[in-house]
Amino acid sequence: MRWDGVVRESPAWNRDLTLEQAFRVSALWYFVKLGEMNSRQRLADAMRALQYGNADAMGSNQFWIDGPLRISADGQVRWLDNLARNAIPFSARSLRLLRQIMLTDKSAAADGDWALYTKTGFAPHGAATGDPPVGWIVGFAERGGKTYPFALNVSERPNERKSSPKYIPERLELARAMLERLGILPPK
Repeated sequence: MRWDGVVRESPAWNRDLTLEQAFRVSALWYFVKLGEMNSRQRLADAMRALQYGNADAMGSNQFWIDGPLRISADGQVRWLDNLARNAIPFSARSLRLLRQIMLTDKSAAADGDWALYTKTGFAPHGAATGDPPVGWIVGFAERGGKTYPFALNVSERPNERKSSPKYIPERLELARAMLERLGILPPK
């Protein structure tokens, strides 16, 4: 998609982007534009069909960040489990492409191949205005024929900006460390 020329806080956002590039850097402008290309009703209907949270697409054009859309961590994990098992109403091609875009890391290990699929995000405040910013990483790991979905929210301490988009690598490292500690991923 063509960049609109507006300079934003993340340098990685300030250029033309493919869907995969926008996904990897959480380019907000890209997804706002995609949302504007569809009606709110169409987006809400799609989320209902996907059984994604409360499926509320009202509010601002960033409804998934500062609007009424809500999904619990447990709901997110259930949805990711369904995604990992190809049990959501997407075509086989769309599921394959989504997995390709979400693939963050993979390798062969002595005790079996593994793969890690993730998506990060950032909201300037929590559920209510005045709540601290929150960064998150969700996804699933596959190893030994098993799937392990996860959702991790990272809230910041006062005067700290650890949840902002530039800390995406730290969120990924934290998620990896947790998955390693649980024995789901092999040590790096």
